[in-house]
Amino acid sequence: KKELIENQSILKMINLISNIKIRDKSGTYIGARMGRPEKAKMRKMNGSPHSLFPVGEEGGRLRSFQSALEIGKIKSDFPNYVCDKCKKNTILPVCETCESLTLPLFFCQTCGLIKDKLCKTHGYTKSYTEQEVDINHFFKLAAKKSNGVIPKLIKGVKSTSNKDHKPENLVKGIIRARHNLYVNKDGTIRYDASELTCTHFKPKEINVEVEKLKELGYDKDYLGKELTSNNQILEIKPQDIILPSCPVSPDERSDDVIFNITKFVDDLLVNFYSMEPFYNIKSKKDLIGHYILGLAPHTSAAMVGRIIGFSQTQGFLAHPYFHAAERRDTDG
Repeated sequence: KKELIENQSILKMINLISNIKIRDKSGTYIGARMGRPEKAKMRKMNGSPHSLFPVGEEGGRLRSFQSALEIGKIKSDFPNYVCDKCKKNTILPVCETCESLTLPLFFCQTCGLIKDKLCKTHGYTKSYTEQEVDINHFFKLAAKKSNGVIPKLIKGVKSTSNKDHKPENLVKGIIRARHNLYVNKDGTIRYDASELTCTHFKPKEINVEVEKLKELGYDKDYLGKELTSNNQILEIKPQDIILPSCPVSPDERSDDVIFNITKFVDDLLVNFYSMEPFYNIKSKKDLIGHYILGLAPHTSAAMVGRIIGFSQTQGFLAHPYFHAAERRDTDG
């Protein structure tokens, strides 16, 4: 008993009473906490589609329109519409030929396509049917309307997932592919980044000039002294944000992606909606002062933020209030 008590090592104490020599399974233990690594990249669906337009089996392994165009048709679920002006059926709510609003048709298993949502005889109808669509017809018209370079690879989805199987207009997919952007399942373009809190910053840390910060309302530093140097410490405003632009990241930098998004929006406004461009941005520096919408994964209401700079991190820097509001739907 005395020997056991005097021996401090548990292993030595066990070996005093064991007939078998027991060895230490490892020498030295080092305890460490590992946090989740930061990330900053575009959110992409499986297959990285540019458009929420189905390409079916005809899209091949890459789910590309180019493969479907070679075959000449796409077989998938599509809604049914009729154009009163052209007197022909289509799959789009706006006629691709005359650009008139079309009328929805509904499918009854017995009667076929009818104009009423409920069949007077049989009741239940569907808003879509499996159809073979002439993809060359729709693509040719969309390419003409997109009014620009047609990328060599444009990717769609195997099938649509919304309840009525409504496809997105192909023009949007062509323009997204033109600007190297991808679509999310809800039709948005999203950029994901880890949330990092920030209460103070220096102009040199976010790669923005002192004069530009003054235009944005940063007249004085945290001590109340006039802002003259890019080395002064400033207190960040609650809805201003600093986005990631890590030079060594293998993923897309947010300034590149957001710059491309402004080009996409302007291209879409001009060629699809016949409106004036909104951004007219010439360089990534012009992004400073523009607004973004910040959204946490599990919420449905976005927070408006203003871009004031870009850091060389892989995290999305903002005031703790911004992150808290973003994650709570601003419900108080």
